[in-house]
Amino acid sequence: MLQSVVALKWVVWIAGTATALGGGLGLLALGTPFHFSHRQSSVIPSSDVALLDPLVVNLSDGRYLRIRLGVELENRQASVRLQQYKVRLNDALMVALSNHNRANLQTPLGKRLLREEVQQKIQATIPELAVRSVYFVEFLVHL
Repeated sequence: MLQSVVALKWVVWIAGTATALGGGLGLLALGTPFHFSHRQSSVIPSSDVALLDPLVVNLSDGRYLRIRLGVELENRQASVRLQQYKVRLNDALMVALSNHNRANLQTPLGKRLLREEVQQKIQATIPELAVRSVYFVEFLVHL
């Protein structure tokens, strides 16, 4: 039984990888301006977007959320200020995120409200920063 589950996981992983690669190569073949890079920050087009470290948070329903945020700031110098408050910011975000459950994070409305809440938490934690927007770079809810 365990061997068949492991084999199935490999098949799903291979199929997903092939699909992702095929789609990326298809975009490249169409001549769309798609840039492949080994740097993780290349996902965010703006240089004024600071990437936060990934967070893993226990949700209120016993599940967990793995999230990585990009924070769009008014200027590049604000990224340094954001890093200085990293511990306080992580604490505030973990407390806020742990109040949610899987059901309300699965809907588009739930994600939009979460984005607004996270932006408000960042602004409240570091009032001198002008946070333009928050982006979900990574968002995984354990089923």
